[in-house]
Amino acid sequence: MPAQEHFVFAHILNLYDAMQLMTTLLAFLLATPLLLKRDRQPGDYFLALFLVVQGLSLFKNLMYYNAIIGPHTLAFLHPFEPLPKILLPAFQGLILLWYVRAMMGKPLEIGSMLTWVGLGCAGFFCIISVAAYQLPPAFTYIANACHWAVSLFSVFTGIYAIKLMNEHDESLPHRFSSIERHNLKWLRWIASGFVFVWSMHLGASISGLIGWKEGAHYIGIISNVPPLFLMAIMVVYSQTHAISASNAIQEQKQDSEMEPSVNPKQAEQLNDLMIRVKVYQDPELRLEGLADSMDISPRTLSSLLNKHFKKNFYDFVNDFRVRDAQDQLVNPLNQGKTIQRIFEDAGFNSKTTFNTLFKKHTGYTPSEFRKRASSKIPKTV
Repeated sequence: MPAQEHFVFAHILNLYDAMQLMTTLLAFLLATPLLLKRDRQPGDYFLALFLVVQGLSLFKNLMYYNAIIGPHTLAFLHPFEPLPKILLPAFQGLILLWYVRAMMGKPLEIGSMLTWVGLGCAGFFCIISVAAYQLPPAFTYIANACHWAVSLFSVFTGIYAIKLMNEHDESLPHRFSSIERHNLKWLRWIASGFVFVWSMHLGASISGLIGWKEGAHYIGIISNVPPLFLMAIMVVYSQTHAISASNAIQEQKQDSEMEPSVNPKQAEQLNDLMIRVKVYQDPELRLEGLADSMDISPRTLSSLLNKHFKKNFYDFVNDFRVRDAQDQLVNPLNQGKTIQRIFEDAGFNSKTTFNTLFKKHTGYTPSEFRKRASSKIPKTV
């Protein structure tokens, strides 16, 4: 056989196949620095693993469905050709969940019931799929059903991870005075993108089985484009928001079954810390840290804020920061002080948050407020 007729020497890759191969290479290139950097966090390991699985999933598509390479791949793997189709979709949702929990600073729960269900399903459906491939073509729907089952498991696991992130972000105002670096809104969007992609893969598979071959073809092509961008964005944001993993947000332990009662002396002590000591000027002030300063439990402090001051921790601290910024803006001695320096001195570490909260409290932007204040100051001769 002439060399040019061998599949190795043929024109194998079209533009779409080349894109899948490029995405696979990108996944490995993005994963490598995560594993080699010195200050690795648990989330880095799971992110690297997640990237590798996504890359292998696209590489699997290339090796299985390319017109020239596909037949050789199937022949080489026979009778175990269904295994990659089962194992890769089965674990991508679990790995995403572990990564999410690592970024939240919560226990990973790798040995949880959900993990054992995933492992059990993957093993069971692998056996069923391999057996189904030995049956006549009329029974291929069994192998397809196994693939759908593990794909659905990952979709639902991904949705569960998104739900956990929603709960995490909702809890932040009760624990942190600055939540911008701790919220996982960016990861929720990326996780939603991957869940959507996995759902499209599932839809393409089902469409092909019911006879809508053209629709399945186009859905499959479209669904393999977003991972290229999602993975790149995921890595960039994971490193710029690494504080979410390093400052682990441990779940509070309940120190009593009874709701702590409000002590007026504790309210006075808290006001003294805020007004005289100005602890709110620490941009990373946390509920636990302030509770330690008062020699009370975080749960007691949270109860004090809710019952006595009718505010959560975030609102309570940032009210003082806004007032501090107002005092600075109206002070004639601060006319040459920049607004950025003012909000930093007040304890804010985000200009966007400062502007939003300042306008919410005063009805004016900081610049408008300063202008109005300066117009009321008597001119000296």
